[in-house]
Amino acid sequence: MLVLTRRPKERIVIGDQIDVTVLSVQGNRVRIGIEAPLDVSVTRPEVQQRKLAELAMVSDRNGGSLSPSPDESKCVEQTDDHRNQCLP
Repeated sequence: MLVLTRRPKERIVIGDQIDVTVLSVQGNRVRIGIEAPLDVSVTRPEVQQRKLAELAMVSDRNGGSLSPSPDESKCVEQTDDHRNQCLP
């Protein structure tokens, strides 16, 4: 693991297409901004684990198929409060 020290507004570049910027530091909280191509998944580990668990539940309900049921396909994740919302 590469460990770097950065101050607010300083950046780290990963490869040619990923840019990480330290936005602010308040106590032990660090806010970072990540610019990456759309085909690169950027997520927190706890969100990734939740999505994998949800896929497993969908698979179990559909007899091993990962395709959501028609009602589930109307659900979208809300990124602000991390809850799912299903549209009528």
